Amino acid sequence: MDSEGYPEDTELELIEKWEWMDTFGLIEYVKQRWAYADWGIKEKWAKNSHKDYVLLLELHTAGWSGNESIISALEKNWMFMSVCHKKWLTGGHFYFEINPKSYGYSLVSAYCNDNNISRQAIHKSKDKYDWIKVSHGKQFIKPKK
Repeated sequence: MDSEGYPEDTELELIEKWEWMDTFGLIEYVKQRWAYADWGIKEKWAKNSHKDYVLLLELHTAGWSGNESIISALEKNWMFMSVCHKKWLTGGHFYFEINPKSYGYSLVSAYCNDNNISRQAIHKSKDKYDWIKVSHGKQFIKPKK
């Protein structure tokens, strides 16, 4: 960010080229650079029509050109937009739906069932997994490479 809080060209380029499998990292990066994030970013976990837990993300630009630059960079990230974009409303309101399953994450309970291991085995080796905590006490994991 420059001295007035606007994203630098290098930051915008990084957003445009961000690896699509690290969407949760991209979201964190954008959140750190978003002006008026206290009301301009809303996140909520919910179930979609397939009963999957998804992260519903809202970005509201507040007319701030720095935020609009970030949105423009996100729009150039073709994979992020094609997988996550839900809708756009006039006035700078953008809505996204992020499904952890699209990025290789599984619910801990499903992972245990599929791999015939106990939750204890996973919790004893937490450092071997990437974790996402969902509301309602649910957690997603993905083995680290």
